[in-house]
Amino acid sequence: MNITSTFFNNLSSDFSNFLKNTDDYNVIIKVGTAIENMGAKMFEAHSAILRARCSYFRAALSSDWAKKEHDKFILTLPNTLPDIFELILSGSITITENTNMLGLLTTADELVLEELFSYAQNFLITQKPAWLRQNLYKVLDLAFKLDTAKELQEYCINIVTYAPEKFFASDEFFSVQESVLVSILQQEEICLDEQDIWQHVIEWGLMNTPTLKNKGFSDFQKEDYLELANTLAPFLPHIRFSDIPKRHLLNKETLLPGKLREELSEYYSTNVFKLSSNLLPPRARLCSEIITSHHSSLIASWIDHRDYTTTGKVCSPYRFKLVFRASRENFSLKILRQELLDVPMIIVAKVSGTGEVVGGYTPTMTSKQPNKYIATKDSFIFSFRVDREFSGNLDDEYSNIDGIKNRGSTMKKTHAPIKHVLSRVLLNCWERAVTDISFGFLSFGMSDLRIGGILNPKSAYCKRESYELRIRNVDGPFHIDEYEVFQVLKVAPSDGL
Repeated sequence: MNITSTFFNNLSSDFSNFLKNTDDYNVIIKVGTAIENMGAKMFEAHSAILRARCSYFRAALSSDWAKKEHDKFILTLPNTLPDIFELILSGSITITENTNMLGLLTTADELVLEELFSYAQNFLITQKPAWLRQNLYKVLDLAFKLDTAKELQEYCINIVTYAPEKFFASDEFFSVQESVLVSILQQEEICLDEQDIWQHVIEWGLMNTPTLKNKGFSDFQKEDYLELANTLAPFLPHIRFSDIPKRHLLNKETLLPGKLREELSEYYSTNVFKLSSNLLPPRARLCSEIITSHHSSLIASWIDHRDYTTTGKVCSPYRFKLVFRASRENFSLKILRQELLDVPMIIVAKVSGTGEVVGGYTPTMTSKQPNKYIATKDSFIFSFRVDREFSGNLDDEYSNIDGIKNRGSTMKKTHAPIKHVLSRVLLNCWERAVTDISFGFLSFGMSDLRIGGILNPKSAYCKRESYELRIRNVDGPFHIDEYEVFQVLKVAPSDGL
């Protein structure tokens, strides 16, 4: 691929001639003096042409800045590649597969060539997306050193936001600038559990604290914690600690300032979120591998008894905070019990082989006495499936709703129509709406929707008894691949879902 673009049309041919004919030159430009393994190159030029070329040369050749030796202006461009500089001076730039685009960007920025910089930045984003992903760390490093590369910064951060696992898993992650990591942490939509984000930040801190690179936490002394805390300090205001289960902070709370620890302790004990300068609310994104924002909008409307039936997203006063993902905790009911509080909860499960999702809502998941039913008039169960007429491959189409598998893709997304069944608890059965988990499984009614079990944690069962409607076409047992439990948080409507 060869693309030729011409800049400074009025000067290109004149300047090319001046490059070849340097009689009476009065400027010497030393290029590339600070680049390792690159020999510097000397250019001879005419000050009049350079001043006309760009504002950088007008300033550099002014009486305030200019340095002269033997009646010659001496300019130095230490970080500019000589071949890129010569390419720019020609005015006509042919971009090929071998063109050093980052060098072109750097030089255009250094010489304040706004038109060329904008062109090169746009070319990378629109014509070289695969190359950007392959060289993401290198591009991020440069983009965040250039104040003018805002579009490139945003594009690259967006890549990380929707595919963070690969970014954090690479050893190159440990070399990213502090400003890059801060920008990533500021993203509301980052698709990673907060405890995993926190762990990656700690690992970055260890690798970027010289005295701690080869130390594990078991070997830490008091001064080691203080040193690591100092390294991590710029990131703490951007970590959503309210979204991290308490057990994931054990042994690491000493890395947090005292005020933040106090607020976290209060939050964990009361489960009441108070917005403060130290404790941020959970991120706006829905952290789920089973449902999407379309599903969560529907569920939120059902909580408020608004039987919302379209698939568009609505403004919701609720946020769903993931507290348990079965596969991550080896389907352990013991761990799940530790996370269940006397607060509203949503459970969703992915049915094996069909692409269906089943789930339920309850204002509480615990009873005051073990082996008892939980009485509530507000619980409901539901199921989701994709319209079979819309897609021949139910599993794949379902998984791609809202871009779960293709987040960050430049392809236009289509949303398959979501078919659902909503079933509320019967008025004469509200006293046994939910079964206490001490029975050894999660259950709405006794069998309307049962998830998990001691003998087979991936088992499930549906048979209508205490709720209005059947949520599956067939009664009886089935298997699930995954289930998740969310705490339902009430937030200001302006915060969104």
